[in-house]
Amino acid sequence: MVVLSVFLLFLFSFLLPETADAHRANESYVYFDVSDTALSGRFEADLEDLDVALQLDTDDDGAISDDEFQARADEIFHFFSDRLTLRNDSAVLELVPTQNAVLRAGQRLF
Repeated sequence: MVVLSVFLLFLFSFLLPETADAHRANESYVYFDVSDTALSGRFEADLEDLDVALQLDTDDDGAISDDEFQARADEIFHFFSDRLTLRNDSAVLELVPTQNAVLRAGQRLF
């Protein structure tokens, strides 16, 4: 498990910022918390970028509301999870959503 964790951190080191204070357009991030018994993490992406891919702004008002995000939360999760595979020595690890949220940073939404 430790080897997997180190490999994943190396692999994503080219994508991960030092802090999660802000994102540049067209960038998304994957964060992992690794312990001896568990692996957890989160995806972060700019909602404007997700809107381009998934058309989240269903009322076409130029903003993605919390309701619009929550209505498509499962689809958003699958958008990310379909593009990421985690493995240990013997199996592919299942990605399971536990919660979702819209984070506001100034005028940007993540």
